[in-house]
Amino acid sequence: MTPADIDAWLGGLGLSADDRAERDGVSSWDLLLDGQRRHDIRVTLILDPELALLCWIHYAPPITDSFRVSYRKLLRWNDELPFVKFAVSVDERPVLTAEIPATSLDLDTLGLTLARLVTICDLLLDDSLK
Repeated sequence: MTPADIDAWLGGLGLSADDRAERDGVSSWDLLLDGQRRHDIRVTLILDPELALLCWIHYAPPITDSFRVSYRKLLRWNDELPFVKFAVSVDERPVLTAEIPATSLDLDTLGLTLARLVTICDLLLDDSLK
């Protein structure tokens, strides 16, 4: 698995990266995707060729202590949605993630993972605004 493979697959999916970086053998791509309901979804792909491809979406603004209901909601969604996980990043922003093991990574898996992430953003849009 190489960064060139990911570049080719993104092209095959009709996608182009807004930004691309490489450091210490790890490559990343920043994409801007649209769902049916939610638009301009920023997705970051991070490839460690020996390990996995991580697909990462900053799902919402930072959560403050007053939003404990939001934490419970993220945990509930983690139980209900088997192919993705919600977490809180270092800067306290909720993130939506999916990992693809390097041994399973191909064009179809990448496309399906990106579609799942965008679909979940659409599916949970109303619930996210509460």
